[in-house]
Amino acid sequence: MPACNEQERVVMATAVMDHLEQNFQDYEDHVVVEGTMLALMEVYKPEDLSRFVSKFFHEEVV
Repeated sequence: MPACNEQERVVMATAVMDHLEQNFQDYEDHVVVEGTMLALMEVYKPEDLSRFVSKFFHEEVV
């Protein structure tokens, strides 16, 4: 299976950061969740991340 390409990583990271900006006020929360998602992006395929992010956001990721 191919690894995430840079564009897919940017899309995922952008979605995560948009969610964080709307839902977390504490900077440390941003760092923890962003770090977790970046670590996941190193391991999982984009379609796996899409499912994870859907659950994390409680909405469907396009």
